[in-house]
Amino acid sequence: MSDATRKTDVVVVGGGLAGLVAGSRAAELGAQVLLLDKGSFLGDGNTQTTTGAYYTAGVRVSSAPGELYARAMRGGAANAELASTWADNCSRALDWLEHVGVEVDNHGDVPLLEPKSAVSTGPVYRVDAGTNIIKKLRAFYESQNGVSMSKTRALKLIASDGRVTGVEAQDSTGARLTVRSGATVLATGGFQANRELLRKHVGKHADSCKLMGSSSATGDGLKMATDVRAKVVNLRYIYARLVSYKAVSDDRFWPYPTFETLLEDGLVVDGKGRRFSDEGWGDVPLANVLAGWDDVTRAWLIFDEAAWERSRTDPSSVVPPNPWLSEKDGGLFKADSLSDLARKLGVDGRGLEQTVERFNAAALRRRLGELEVPRFNNARQIRGPYYGMRLVPGIVSTMGGPLVNKRALVVDRNDRPIPGLFAAGDVVGGLMGGRTGGYVGGISQAAVTGLIAGEGARKLAMASIP
Repeated sequence: MSDATRKTDVVVVGGGLAGLVAGSRAAELGAQVLLLDKGSFLGDGNTQTTTGAYYTAGVRVSSAPGELYARAMRGGAANAELASTWADNCSRALDWLEHVGVEVDNHGDVPLLEPKSAVSTGPVYRVDAGTNIIKKLRAFYESQNGVSMSKTRALKLIASDGRVTGVEAQDSTGARLTVRSGATVLATGGFQANRELLRKHVGKHADSCKLMGSSSATGDGLKMATDVRAKVVNLRYIYARLVSYKAVSDDRFWPYPTFETLLEDGLVVDGKGRRFSDEGWGDVPLANVLAGWDDVTRAWLIFDEAAWERSRTDPSSVVPPNPWLSEKDGGLFKADSLSDLARKLGVDGRGLEQTVERFNAAALRRRLGELEVPRFNNARQIRGPYYGMRLVPGIVSTMGGPLVNKRALVVDRNDRPIPGLFAAGDVVGGLMGGRTGGYVGGISQAAVTGLIAGEGARKLAMASIP
């Protein structure tokens, strides 16, 4: 083993979607780029199991920037400058992905990247979407003379006089590598696979949630940024979905089916049969509440026959809950009465009956907002026969991390940019989270922040070059 030193204009740490976008854009603009990834291959991150949906906070990507901004801010935890930057660049980033060769299907409300894909049945995801996205980004990166090193883990940032000037890394043999650079981009993902950090920042038992994101996302970038006194925000929030409790032991029930339509028509209750959070905002805020409980699996979804039938065409799930759950023994129970259903589920029967009775009365009067736990949307009454299933939160990614400004420069604890240090993708904090979930879209966040980080890093690193 021997130590080595390399010099480059831009070093990117992390070879997932955000890192490849940042590296590719910087290289496209003429920078010499070195990309380091600790995995055995580039793209060993959340993109592997993506649906390819270019989601933009629940509205069309073609919406006016003001509308996109308002949707990003609705969660309650977004940084205004970063949300505005995301809103202004969502369409540009999608166009750039198409420009570099990623196939985009714009026919639906949400654009789909690499839409031609088979579906795996355990875990349940579109197997070709993420693979093809990464493959095409890597091909473009290499066509722009970008260099990459896999099985190479960045250990710390090199800083001098408050400026980041590169990274120290180590390869699989234990050899140390010092990379000196004009600009450094962190694109290491979140910390959903770090049990200690989940317990520290999200909930004492948050590590009991089902891991549905990349196991390589262990908070490396968060630690490196914190070591140079970066400001970190929104660490308590996660992007998580509610899935069947059977997902804990059976790969056929994660990361899909998810239950958007069932949540629109149903209730989520605790062991006493009581509602505890507004289902109208979807499952992300519900999952965040559960992640803070002593037992993250003590919640049940209650719905009726009409909801079950409507879930056959759930547009947000790779496979629809109906008939997937019933055909594959997904932990679904049915009963003619709420007391019988409660007995099968193991929840308090009288509590469940009272909850549904009060809910139905409020739904009939269109007064759901006046319930003890208000309901955001105008859900209808729930009528027998009844269905129920136990839930578990599945963590896809974390939402918090170092805050970046409109140029994707990481800022310090006094909100001043740290010269030389950029960040992109799930490592970033400040765009997502909050009481209502605040999910704006993993791909759109990665693409926008990656694009801006790549452009900013190239400009900074090559400022002295004519």
